[in-house]
Amino acid sequence: MATWPRPAAPASTDVAATPATLRAHLSQLLCEEGALLSQLESLLERETQVLRGNDAAAIEQIGATRQECTSALSRLAGERELACRQLAPPDRGGDTELIFNWCDPGGGLVTRWRGNLTAARRCRDLNERNGAIVTLKLNHVQSLLGALRGMRDEPDYGPRAVRQSLVTSRELGAA
Repeated sequence: MATWPRPAAPASTDVAATPATLRAHLSQLLCEEGALLSQLESLLERETQVLRGNDAAAIEQIGATRQECTSALSRLAGERELACRQLAPPDRGGDTELIFNWCDPGGGLVTRWRGNLTAARRCRDLNERNGAIVTLKLNHVQSLLGALRGMRDEPDYGPRAVRQSLVTSRELGAA
């Protein structure tokens, strides 16, 4: 895993606004972002396995680690946007690919950027899958709690549009 939090980026006054300087800075940021996305993807795969089990401590731990990783990715994205806004020529209008092409006509930054976008989509899909697992587990727990409380899975109204009671009394045992 990468070290979080990441050291602060140089201030715009410390970096000359030249294409080569911006390219170097963006290249470093995109490399770090790619590494973090790779780590997040692996983490989300492990999270899937943990979620399929019933180890609450492991679920909590992996959730905290995932949060650290996503926070680091957010910081990198913010730093990248700030560098583009402060160091790129104003005529680029904040368009990431235009800025990348301005400071790196060879296209290496755009290629790395697109690779990171692809990795981010994979992470999003894994995260959505994990969210679906969590939703299923929560629905199952709600169903079990409803059974313990004597709630039925019937609609509020019966066939004659008469309101039905949702709570019934059930003796669970005697002391």
